[in-house]
Amino acid sequence: VPAWLNEDKFLSKLNVAHRELLRNRIRFSLSVEYNAEDLGSPDPEWKGENPRGIQAAKHEAINLANLAIWLCKPYDFGFDVLFHIDEFDTDKNVRSFQQVRNLEAHRNYARMYLQDDDLAKARDVHRTLLSLPRDGAVWISVYSIWNALREPEWATRYLLFWITLEALFGPEDAREITFRLSQRIGFFLAQSRPDALPIFEKAKKGYHWRSKVVHGLHLSRLKQDESIQLSFDAEDLAQKSIFKILTTPGLIDEFNNR
Repeated sequence: VPAWLNEDKFLSKLNVAHRELLRNRIRFSLSVEYNAEDLGSPDPEWKGENPRGIQAAKHEAINLANLAIWLCKPYDFGFDVLFHIDEFDTDKNVRSFQQVRNLEAHRNYARMYLQDDDLAKARDVHRTLLSLPRDGAVWISVYSIWNALREPEWATRYLLFWITLEALFGPEDAREITFRLSQRIGFFLAQSRPDALPIFEKAKKGYHWRSKVVHGLHLSRLKQDESIQLSFDAEDLAQKSIFKILTTPGLIDEFNNR
């Protein structure tokens, strides 16, 4: 965390809880530097149909850096405040400030810690995320994961992770979709054919509950321990699938073109 963030003109933007966290617990920040004529200046590197501001592009780059860290180790590392700072010579001023929804890792990952090699892997994954085509299944899956990670409500979060998996592994037609989707996930993630069976069963059970949620069935019979495990399994399958795709040459094109 840069020392200047502890100046009063920046601290005054934060609530009491955030100020205490900054003083006592928070050690790192995600930041990016860039040149722009004004707030909202167009991003010169953007190739999409509709123009977007460079500030939005850099905010997305920070989000993707946060996601890259999670993909390398599903750890509760994230942020919920965003400063936009103007820098003139040695003076810094707040141009804009906003609170954003923080990434929430699954409770099963609570005891994890980041290591240097995790950050080294995340750097490479981040470069790949920044270069992803925006019109393919891989980007849809990445976007769904990011939204899922910021969603605290169980059913919505669970469905978003299954959108990720269906975008990657869903069959072209709806016949025997549960079997075929689960089989594809199993064979993709397994190291050997026997290893695919438990993954297949995990995906099959998860998709069964995904269908119950989608069709509005009551979930009162779903016990808390089982719901925790179901959500963990969906997140685990999605994380491992996307990580493999992003770090294996040729797989991005293969999934985008199938």
